[in-house]
Amino acid sequence: MREVKYLQLLDIDVPEKAALLYKNVNTYRTQKGNLDIIVDIYNEILKTLLPVEKPLLYDRIQRINKALEPGISDLRWNSPGIDPFIKYAMEVVTDVHELVRLMKDNVCKMQQMMVKWRDSLFDRRMKPFPPDELEQNHQSLVGPKLEDIKIHGKEIHRLLKVT
Repeated sequence: MREVKYLQLLDIDVPEKAALLYKNVNTYRTQKGNLDIIVDIYNEILKTLLPVEKPLLYDRIQRINKALEPGISDLRWNSPGIDPFIKYAMEVVTDVHELVRLMKDNVCKMQQMMVKWRDSLFDRRMKPFPPDELEQNHQSLVGPKLEDIKIHGKEIHRLLKVT
């Protein structure tokens, strides 16, 4: 395509078949761009999934593979069904990519919530306390943390339901 463009700019005759192909250069460029995006998204999905996440998305990855199969085996650049194929493949790959992104974001949010739980529930001091004062001190530390854990637990449960 590039050569035809430059030959035409130089007013050099090009073969008829090449000129006919060049008339659809924008269509081919768009198709190639979309196919590149599909491949990049698919590769990113496979690259970023952890081994424990792959079984969760096995059926969706198989759906992508099934959607891409005609493009790998049957379709060519001039096939009549190339545009519907590209549109469908883009939809399937994008849906799975959005789900993976949502899963990863939700796991990140859950981890951030649980980081706060790591802090000690018991405060040790150098000086000894009577048992009643120690119990009261412990309850004053545990109460707010327990409430925080309950609130975060509900949020984690909601995030798990979303994905």
